[in-house]
Parts: sequence; C-alpha cells; structure tokens
Amino acid sequence: MLFADKTHLLLLLFMAGVANGTLVGCGKTSTNSFAIKVAKAQLWNEASFRWQQVTEETPDAAFAHNNLGVAYEASGKIDQAILSYQKAVELEPNNKHYRYNYRRCRSIHKDRSRQNRDDIQPNTEQSTSRPDELEIDEIHP
Repeated sequence: MLFADKTHLLLLLFMAGVANGTLVGCGKTSTNSFAIKVAKAQLWNEASFRWQQVTEETPDAAFAHNNLGVAYEASGKIDQAILSYQKAVELEPNNKHYRYNYRRCRSIHKDRSRQNRDDIQPNTEQSTSRPDELEIDEIHP
C-alpha cells in the first residue's frame, strides 16, 4: 500500500466549504459518500474511479475534481492529480484548500522533474505527500 509504513499515518479529512453546498440534480451523493469511505481506507484506485464518475455526471463539481486529484496524487499519478486540482481551482478560484492542493502538487512535480534532470537517483516512492497533507472535501456526502 502506498502510505503503509511502520508508523501509524492518519488521513486528515478536511471539510472545505464550497459555494454551492449541494449536488443539485447530480444523483451522485451516494457515489461521493462511498468514495470518501474508500479514501479513508486508502483504497485510492476505487476512490479515483468513483470521483471520476461524479466528475463525468457533474463536470462543474469542484469538490469532486479536488478529491479526484487527492486520489490520483495518493496513487502516484501526479500529472493527473495536477489536472484535477487545476480544474477544481478553475471552478472555484477562491477556495483556498483547492489552491493549496494544486500548488503543493505542482511543487512536488517540479521537484521530481528537477531531480530527474540533475541525474539524481529518483525517489522510489510514488508520492511525497503525507496522507495528513491531502485535503479531501467531505462537505458533499
């Protein structure tokens, strides 16, 4: 498992306020709730799959794009994470949590690129983010 190590790591699930507060007409509230549950269990591929469903059903759901970015990042899919975070920020530019995730992930990507350019042995971990740094938006059950 990606974040499994000898110490107990906790996933900080951060409740980020969003402008609209509901998934009007989405019909994906149970999918989002399930995605949050599997993310808490660090089942990132399943969480990615579920949040992808929500983003396809409701493309303007910024929280789903942010959460999809969290799942991608935790899975080591940094390029996909950046795109998802970027979409969340585009949809809700004033959400500081989405902006934080986007900036932090881009920074990780730049560090890796620099490391590879400098011909240094790349980090074998898939993600350098700690689970308690990843901010899932749980406001939409």
